[in-house]
Order: sequence, then C-alpha cells, then structure tokens
Amino acid sequence: MSAEMDGDRSPDTGPAFPGSAVAVVAAVGAMALLATDPLGLAVVAVAGTGAGTLLLGGYLRFRGRRVVGLLALTAGLATVLVAVGLATVYPAGWVTRVSLVFGTVGPGVLAAALVPLRRSWAGRLVGLATALLVGAVALRGFLSGTGRVSLLVALAGVVVAWDAAEHAVGLGADVGRGAVTVGVSATHLVGSLSVGLVAVVAAVGLYAIGPSSVPLVSVVALLAAVVGLLAALAVDHVPAGDGVDLEP
Repeated sequence: MSAEMDGDRSPDTGPAFPGSAVAVVAAVGAMALLATDPLGLAVVAVAGTGAGTLLLGGYLRFRGRRVVGLLALTAGLATVLVAVGLATVYPAGWVTRVSLVFGTVGPGVLAAALVPLRRSWAGRLVGLATALLVGAVALRGFLSGTGRVSLLVALAGVVVAWDAAEHAVGLGADVGRGAVTVGVSATHLVGSLSVGLVAVVAAVGLYAIGPSSVPLVSVVALLAAVVGLLAALAVDHVPAGDGVDLEP
C-alpha cells in the first residue's frame, strides 16, 4: 500500500519550480554571453525560448492542465530542436559551431531534467546539461571573439545553473513540489551568486599574472574557476545521487 501511495504522489517529488526557473534562466544567460554577433544571440534566444516553454509545460501539467501542458512540452522540444539545427549551420568555423550546438542543447537538456521527463533521470540529465554548458564555454576560450570577463561570467552562470538545478531536485524530493520554496531558493541563489562573484574576481587575477592573450591560458583559468566554484558550493551541495530518491 505504501509503495502504491508513493507512486500516486510521485509528481509531487519533482524538482521545485522556483529553483528550476532560476537554473534555466542562468543557463540561457550564460550562453547569451558567449554570442559574438546578433545571429548567434538569436540562436541562443530560440534555444532559451524552447527551454522555457518545456519548463512551462511541466508546470502546467503539474497544475492539472495536462492537454495544454503537453502542447507546451511539444512546442518547447520542437523549438529547442530548431535552435540546434540553426546552430549546426551557423556560418562560422567548426569550433564556434560546436560551441553553439553545446550552448543550445545544454539549456534544453537542463529543462528536460527539471520538467522532469523521468524523475530517476533528473540528476543524470542535470550533470549532462552542465557538461554541455561548460564545454560551450571552454571551446569559446580557444577563440578570440569573446572577452575574458564574458567567458568568466558565463562560466559562473553555468555553475549557478548547475547548483540551482541540483538544489531544486533535492528540495522537491525533500518537501514536495507543491511546497512554497521561493524564499529558500532565493536565499540559495544569493549564496551561489556571491561565490560566483568571488570566483570571477579570482580568475581575473589569474589572467593578470600570465600571457592572457594565449588561448590555452584562458582555458586553464576557466578550469581553475570551475574547480574553485565546485569546491565552494560543495559545502551545501545536494548529492547528485538524489535521482534515486525520486524513484516512484
């Protein structure tokens, strides 16, 4: 009987919506910072619209509007796929195109993790999305079109997105998706942003002590910033294994 009841209530243990929204916005914002021209920014905007629509579809289904929610989920997925298609034919070198593909797939995968398509996949999909987003930033580090500060802020945005997503997954599992979590999510976001600001300042310092015009130094500084952010956030990080807790 207990298992059946848990199964019936399984949608309530999905990722909390406030934190999920923060994660998607942070991810899309980070990718927008990597755009070097209006066309690239437009492609990211299409991907962001699709990711946001996916998350909206999940919210509508949670509120009982299943038909409208399904339409939103379908439209969101289609929009993300359009963005990925545009990224693959983006008129630039292959490194730029791959970076843009990662930057359009990443927000979509993150939104899919937070809808969620399947609760037991939430943690894994958040990890995959984070890897794609970090990959987009790292590839941009090899190019000269994006400013160093934009790269670092984008990287901080990616880690904030990852942290917010993991927190949303854990929070939903702990207190239920229907609980009021805006205050908790906002407090967590302030902490993440503070850590991100410190990490960006530290990474700018790394640039100052070496030949920052060399692309490899950019990559090393970005990776160092990733390590610093992850280490700092590990203090209150919800374990990635929370996907097990979401099993019906």
